[in-house]
Amino acid sequence: MVNMPRVPLISLLLFFSIISMDLAGPAKRTLHYEEQCKNQNWTTMYLRADGSNDTLHYLWDFGGKPSILMALTSPSATLNITCEDFLQRKINSVVFSENPNYTVGFILNKIIEFNDVNDTAVINLDNVANINFLMPEFFHWSRKYISMFDDSFGLDMEGNSYNDTAMNITRHGSIKLSVKYFAALKDYKENIEYFKNIIIQRHRSNERTLF
Repeated sequence: MVNMPRVPLISLLLFFSIISMDLAGPAKRTLHYEEQCKNQNWTTMYLRADGSNDTLHYLWDFGGKPSILMALTSPSATLNITCEDFLQRKINSVVFSENPNYTVGFILNKIIEFNDVNDTAVINLDNVANINFLMPEFFHWSRKYISMFDDSFGLDMEGNSYNDTAMNITRHGSIKLSVKYFAALKDYKENIEYFKNIIIQRHRSNERTLF
């Protein structure tokens, strides 16, 4: 069994403010939410935000590594998902009916878990016994809450029962991840900074988990 010394049950809150990318400036958008591949018991969600001149597409998937795809297209573009191919991570399982004007993606690739014995918030690479790398795909992800209003959308996910059989690492705590979307901003340059306000809630003064 590979375990870190004195590692407690960890509950972590990760908050992403996903900010609208509006090339044309402030605009009223109409939100449309879809749960993709729901017959497969997946945690894949799709949000479409239609404006007068363009459309924003958001695809959130927690079937493996938590990931977010965002795209800006014309209002006539649609997003098509072939569920079985998507499950097998095949190329072209997610396609747009026309080329997007702009795309950006985010993948939560790994979590660095370390024992912060001196409470400095600095990872000491000289002592590898206090460091572990957790892979997000080995958590069991479940959807806890969805909120949708005229100008915003929120999604709360929770990862539990971490089990990496290859490395023989298990964890019995939880990771809570919240994604927020806001329908309009004033400046496109501000909108590029779509991932911000990462809040890590500590439950033990000497234990921290970073991304």
